[in-house]
Amino acid sequence: MSWINKLLIAIMILTLTCSQVSAKKKYRLKFATMAPKAVGWSLQIRNIFMPAFEKATEGNISIKWYWGGLKGDDIDYIRLMKEGKLDGAALAGHGVTMICPEMTALGLPFLFRDFDEVDYVRKHMFKTFNELADKAGYKFLFWGDQDFNQIYTIQHPLQSINDFNGITITGWYNTPIEMLMVEKLHINLVPVRTMEINSILRQRKANAYIGPALWVVGCQLYTLFQYVTPLKMQYSPAALIITKKAWQKIPQKYHSRIQEMLSDKGLEFCKQARIDTKRALMAMDKYGLKTVNMSQDEIVTMKKLCQPIWTETTNKAFSESILKEIQRHIQTYRNQ
Repeated sequence: MSWINKLLIAIMILTLTCSQVSAKKKYRLKFATMAPKAVGWSLQIRNIFMPAFEKATEGNISIKWYWGGLKGDDIDYIRLMKEGKLDGAALAGHGVTMICPEMTALGLPFLFRDFDEVDYVRKHMFKTFNELADKAGYKFLFWGDQDFNQIYTIQHPLQSINDFNGITITGWYNTPIEMLMVEKLHINLVPVRTMEINSILRQRKANAYIGPALWVVGCQLYTLFQYVTPLKMQYSPAALIITKKAWQKIPQKYHSRIQEMLSDKGLEFCKQARIDTKRALMAMDKYGLKTVNMSQDEIVTMKKLCQPIWTETTNKAFSESILKEIQRHIQTYRNQ
């Protein structure tokens, strides 16, 4: 065998060995989300989060995404994470409060006036909620927003408190706050799993939906409705989480890089998602949905009806100390 052939063989062996070593260094995570691949939050995950994540981990940590409810809904994701079949998930409001029940307080009716207040609370309380999630075996990579949920109706425009009597809503979670709001506002509720909402509405088992604009557009629910009431009645969080077990498998040197990246890109993610929400609402308006705005007097009346929910859920759905901390930050922001 000539020395050239020997050299070529040696190079091939060396290349194969290096590629095997490189492959061993790579670690693949499995994440799932209900968000459709081409809409809203998924776009921001793909366009903002993933490139930054790959850069922070030098391309050695990849994520396989299951989009559009391919692995079920938030309840399924949490079960699959406990079973070790998923490493993480992008969760909507219900899933977030299952991971960290104290975040239920964020959904109290008329707690926040706008996203600026949400951002201020997020800045000061992310660490608190992350530590609570840690005790349950999870880590918050990112706390985002599902939305200030809008109310969509098929036949009945909501212009007053009395109009709630004529609707049957689906889409809300079967949690203490939502159930009390149903009671106070005299709403009929059909609580279902998220992936069943479309079917329930199309079968006319419900004639209204409460939820985010991006979901309505992404699942083409807007074709079913005639009216939308963009009332900032309730804020709903979203979150990108990873199990502690999966996080510990990621090389330690990447932890701080990932956290710095998320801190840097987090606000950009939220701002872009809010732009997408405005575009979704504009698109639905162009399609023909009529926007119905309630008068300030009606909103004040609604606030008074819902106010007892705060005391009735405190120290049951969440602790009083958490609510006081949230209120303190909101008041500080308003004073500024």
